[in-house]
Amino acid sequence: MKKFLAFAIVVSVILIACVKGTTNTGTTTTCTNVDTTSEDPAIQTFCNKDSVTFKRDVSGVYYHITDTGTGVSATSASVINFTYTATLLNGTILGSGAAQQAISGLIEGFQLMDSYLKLNTHIEMVIPSSLAYGCTGAGTVVPSNSVVSYDVIITAIE
Repeated sequence: MKKFLAFAIVVSVILIACVKGTTNTGTTTTCTNVDTTSEDPAIQTFCNKDSVTFKRDVSGVYYHITDTGTGVSATSASVINFTYTATLLNGTILGSGAAQQAISGLIEGFQLMDSYLKLNTHIEMVIPSSLAYGCTGAGTVVPSNSVVSYDVIITAIE
């Protein structure tokens, strides 16, 4: 039951992130994603707080791999099982647990890191807001234009 609940939460956050903001009249509101480079100073401060060395992917995602894992890397067509903790830069925990998801159904920043994901990979990703939930956020869970940190362990790849 816990796995189902965790899965339902992850799917809900993903689906909410895909919905465009609307007003009560049903008209679409506009919002603007923050430029990835403008978030770099805050991300670097977050990454340096525990004296851990993060690398910056060309996409703008910062990552630290504790365990490289084994086997073949995941692809955008892969379905992965993983445990995770998601937080905002201020330490607010957005969620944690175990989930199973097609990589193609995850937020863009997570998808861009697929080549680093192998069985038993332990990776922390700090994803700029435009590659996470963007200017719309994710309902009441993730505020708009929020950088999100994911601490992830890959437990299976299909």
